[in-house]
Amino acid sequence: MGLITSMYIKKSRMTLSQQSELIKLFVAVATAIAAELVVVQSNIVIWLFKRV
Repeated sequence: MGLITSMYIKKSRMTLSQQSELIKLFVAVATAIAAELVVVQSNIVIWLFKRV
């Protein structure tokens, strides 16, 4: 969790929960696009992303 907290924007008007949700959406969109590009199911991309 330390890595995630260091990724938050320092001087932002967004709350930490808003920033967290925004990061989740960015990751979800990125994995969906990656899955489309290589023609695999998105859950495989998510699984691989978690292993990195």
